[in-house]
Amino acid sequence: MSKPSDLIPPERPFASDRGVAKYFHGRKDILQKFTDQMREAKRTGGGTIFLVQAAPGAGKTALLAECRRIAELAKWETAEINSSDLWDTNTLLESLDQETKQKEGGWSGHLEGGVDVPGVGSMKAGGGYESKKIDTPRTTLDVLKDGKEALLLILDEAQCLAEDIPPHPSDRRTRTRVLLDNIYNGKVKRPVILLAGGLGFTESVFESLAVSRIEGDAFVGLGPLSQASTRLVIKDWLVNEGGAEGNPNPWIDKISPETHGWPQHILAYMKPAIRYLGANAGKMIPTGLKDVLEEGRERRVQYYTRRAKGLTRMQREAIARFLFTIPEGKRFAREDLVAVLKEDLGSEAKADSIFDKAFRKGILDERDGDYIVPIPSMHNWFVDEYGPSRDMSIRPVEIPSSDHGLG
Repeated sequence: MSKPSDLIPPERPFASDRGVAKYFHGRKDILQKFTDQMREAKRTGGGTIFLVQAAPGAGKTALLAECRRIAELAKWETAEINSSDLWDTNTLLESLDQETKQKEGGWSGHLEGGVDVPGVGSMKAGGGYESKKIDTPRTTLDVLKDGKEALLLILDEAQCLAEDIPPHPSDRRTRTRVLLDNIYNGKVKRPVILLAGGLGFTESVFESLAVSRIEGDAFVGLGPLSQASTRLVIKDWLVNEGGAEGNPNPWIDKISPETHGWPQHILAYMKPAIRYLGANAGKMIPTGLKDVLEEGRERRVQYYTRRAKGLTRMQREAIARFLFTIPEGKRFAREDLVAVLKEDLGSEAKADSIFDKAFRKGILDERDGDYIVPIPSMHNWFVDEYGPSRDMSIRPVEIPSSDHGLG
């Protein structure tokens, strides 16, 4: 059996906060699950939905890009799609045309002028497809069934389906449900995998669209990188990008624990590190490390501030009062936090609304039915910035005697 590492070229063409990671380490078990799903789809001629759920900053988009690289090396067709591509034939055709310029079947060639699509609308010039005589309305499922090659569809920010597709019955919703059902159950009559990435509630969005619980081998709850992988990523940045001279381990030893294995935090520290090393001929001196750590911490705070945007100070203080009683990295029950929010905000409806907002924004993440602040330093930032002083007497928060407070 081939290993994912055998399929991944060592060089990365560019660096970005989103997309392909400049230096990618770890996640080998996840990549192996994905390659196994590809192999099974090719064997059966079917397909499935492979879902990656993660809090913001966990490296979800970079992981999706690595999966795409594996698929392309295995000669799969790949296409990045938007949520509208699941129900809108026009936009799906445009997304597929980015990778495939000519196909046999109902659509082929390049479009020089406009064309009317029966039952769908009009394709604009330059769309990349030309219609043949069609007697029945086209659907997105029809488009996928036209092809024969194995196809990987990549849908990032898949939680947006909750907003883009109304909950009430509609033609848009019906088309989406039909397409997802056919992909999920391998009924497209070609190997098709929908690789979806989204925030922690994305699985429930798919369930609302009649996709039953996704099987374990095709579901990933993405957490932080391991300590070893974190160190390798930091080393690559310092040596390859910063031109660090000498032994980088003293810097790695100090930076790595502050990132908590969170790819977004790694970049927060690497940006000032690369700038400093570039200006100092790669010399890794203690005063430089001190400056890098200070700026990295500032960048972390900026990230947490963006995550909390949309919550009032009173709402943040209510959350912080509860987190004050919970050790960092420990799990808790939804009802425990909701009870505190209700006490501070006045009603259970408001408390539920604020909890859901914090969940959607990635301040909270789900772990097997319980919840957690996914990054320990974000937990501490909430408490330090909005919580009661540890020297003050505070209203006690009573937590039921259960396992909810245990990680």
